Amino acid sequence: MVISDNSGASQDKSPVYEPAILLGSNDDQRKTLQQAASKLLYGRDVQLSNNAFLENASLSIERVAATDRQQRPINGRVIDTTNNFIELSLWIKDGACWLKRKDTNESIEIKDIRCKAL
Repeated sequence: MVISDNSGASQDKSPVYEPAILLGSNDDQRKTLQQAASKLLYGRDVQLSNNAFLENASLSIERVAATDRQQRPINGRVIDTTNNFIELSLWIKDGACWLKRKDTNESIEIKDIRCKAL
């Protein structure tokens, strides 16, 4: 991002976050992404497809209703059906890849993957 005033005396060239996609994918990278996503989802298990973040910078994860051991919905839980999905997006800043959760604005740097700006 470049900010300039009318005098042209100063410019801010600090790095900015840009939407990104992965540069290739393998099992190790997918596992690393799944672990980062799990952290952003407070420890919930996450399964990503083989092509996650290869063509798009974001994906949606469906919220799963709380269930008991027999996989029956827990009674008394109020589930907001208007917000059943959580959006995660991949970003690059100063050469580093970041995964960001849209609804909380939390992000985590992912060191073991390579990505490029869209």
